Amino acid sequence: MLYLPLVFCLDHRRRILPDDTFVATTYGHWKAGEEPYILSVRFKLSELDEMANE
Repeated sequence: MLYLPLVFCLDHRRRILPDDTFVATTYGHWKAGEEPYILSVRFKLSELDEMANE
């Protein structure tokens, strides 16, 4: 298995759901010898707008 000292992401998936929610998923390895991770996040542009205006 290839290991890089920082973050090694093998694949990136992005989807937009029917309610305009963005879903972004990726996976890879953080540290040598540890299990790989799967990371997924969901958000709407309106949520990002609210955060930007805070």
